[in-house]
Amino acid sequence: MEAVEPISVKPFPLFSLPAIPFYDILKEMRSVDVFALTLTSKKSQNCLRKQMYLQMNVVKNRWAGMELKYKKTDLKYLSISVNSEYHREPTNMWKVGKYRIPIKDGGDYINFIWKHQIETHQFLAQAICEAFRIKNLSFHVEYEYGYEATWKLFDNILKFRNHLKVPIFQFKITSLYLNMSIYSDMLDRLSDTPRLIITGDSYQNFTYDHQRPYPKEYLEIDHAEWIRLKDLMLLLKCKQVRLHHVMYVTDRDWNTFLVKWMEGCKLVQINIYGNVIDFDVILGKIPRKPNKNFWICRDNMDVQLENCYEIEREDGTKLYVAKDDHNLILFNNKE
Repeated sequence: MEAVEPISVKPFPLFSLPAIPFYDILKEMRSVDVFALTLTSKKSQNCLRKQMYLQMNVVKNRWAGMELKYKKTDLKYLSISVNSEYHREPTNMWKVGKYRIPIKDGGDYINFIWKHQIETHQFLAQAICEAFRIKNLSFHVEYEYGYEATWKLFDNILKFRNHLKVPIFQFKITSLYLNMSIYSDMLDRLSDTPRLIITGDSYQNFTYDHQRPYPKEYLEIDHAEWIRLKDLMLLLKCKQVRLHHVMYVTDRDWNTFLVKWMEGCKLVQINIYGNVIDFDVILGKIPRKPNKNFWICRDNMDVQLENCYEIEREDGTKLYVAKDDHNLILFNNKE
């Protein structure tokens, strides 16, 4: 492919405008031009840098590209997406320092096109973090290329984070290749990540040793078959929890968990779907009152549950405890 001249950025009287009109003008500019200004103008950096964070998406393939999205409807949002759209052809060559980067101007975003591992473009992410003073990283990973490749990808993400010295605010992964080693690594090495979302394979016999507990702001695990009582008790240190397929917790264990929750803890918002055999054992001596307004969606229909009770802590936090056939539902959050 024939090389194209770098995008030129020429100084013009725009830089002499006050901050507010300058801010309004930026809203009408192409994203590619806005980003060019951030690399040359301190004033444009100051107008755009407040409350921004870096979001990186890895979708279904290798680290293949980056998108810098400048949303004109939300001036406080900066996104860098790593994607696998190999068919995209660059429309320009961007010169950043000594590097010439192929890019595609997508109107509302810029797509940086690579076919290499993440280490090869740390310099660009670092330049963006410095230009916008990024304070948080957010990752969304969808990956379907084997256990070894998934672990290597996760390891590269953490190396990337360490290189930039920016904390990860949220990590979300969807993959069929999450074995015990990867699960342990994620729970251990992301122990300081406030929001953790894991969707994918699971193992009934997997045991997390809890050397580093996880007091999360938000924890979601789609396949939580490995969860046992000791895991539930650690969840009391989280603020919001969403678990599916909790299959191997006994009725007495559920009661122990609920009694501890009633005593008061950090955990406020709950969505847990587990198993139940004896509903009376689960509730035990916990004060409760029947609730006839609890509905669930089953086969695309709203169904009212007959076995549903409301329990309430002294601080006023309420929790619905419901039974649907052999499923236990703990619920107080509609999000």
